[in-house]
Amino acid sequence: MKDYLIIDRSKWRTGKTGEGYTALLNENGYMCCLGFRCHQMGIPKKDLLGKRAPDELSEKWDIPDLINAVGNDSYFTSEAIRINDNMIYTHEEREKKITEHFATIGVIVEFTGKYK
Repeated sequence: MKDYLIIDRSKWRTGKTGEGYTALLNENGYMCCLGFRCHQMGIPKKDLLGKRAPDELSEKWDIPDLINAVGNDSYFTSEAIRINDNMIYTHEEREKKITEHFATIGVIVEFTGKYK
């Protein structure tokens, strides 16, 4: 069974797009790539709101690949944050890098919608 991540460009907060601060889910309704991942793994939006990274969820949620055994962000997570928040990448470059990065853990990324 394949694992998919769907990112809605119209609600994606990156280093260049979206409103508000970068978070799993911010008060403007925008999510970073890891916010989309956490939500699609079953974590409710109320638990994502205002959290900047998956390690802030470690006391309540077990998130394989994103949080290591001691409750800190994994290397995979740190690299995803770096890619997501980089202000230099074009939309195309960021999507390619996110797609390649998630493929390293067996996740196929699909982008929908249009950037605002």
